[in-house]
Amino acid sequence: MALHTSIRILTAHKLMVVFVLAVSLLFVSPHSFACSCAAYPADEAKAVAMAYGLADAVFLGIVTGVRSNRLQPLSVRDATFEVTSSWKGLSSYDGAVVRSANGELACGFNFRKSSRYLVFAHWDAEQGILWTNMCELTRKESEATGLIKLLNDLNEQEEADHQDIDKDPTQPR
Repeated sequence: MALHTSIRILTAHKLMVVFVLAVSLLFVSPHSFACSCAAYPADEAKAVAMAYGLADAVFLGIVTGVRSNRLQPLSVRDATFEVTSSWKGLSSYDGAVVRSANGELACGFNFRKSSRYLVFAHWDAEQGILWTNMCELTRKESEATGLIKLLNDLNEQEEADHQDIDKDPTQPR
């Protein structure tokens, strides 16, 4: 009889623990499961240089359309851009389509039609499309003025470096 009572107490205790854990999950913030990104350096100039170096395309553009694509294994959104300025990978005034996961939990970037963005994107050769996410330095233009200035400075420095390489070393400077 005592063994039977002990087993009932242990079973009731296990059920109580499971119940408490289940109820506690109701109070867990959804941000607990949010996207986690590797950090760029705190110094903005170093962050821009690193992001620029890693990206296949860096441009400023206006979103002309956004379309959900549920045919992928992951729910994604394709944003179509009119490119107004380009620092890398695209010609200015070209169009571009940039894909991102759908939703912040998947690190997706939520592009809005008619808004302007500074985009850092990577080329996915298998899918034949540019990708970006929240972990990149992609920002609304209004939040990216400092980044745009740093990109212009970086671009000027690269052009100056290329001019130095192109000069004939036997000629005086």
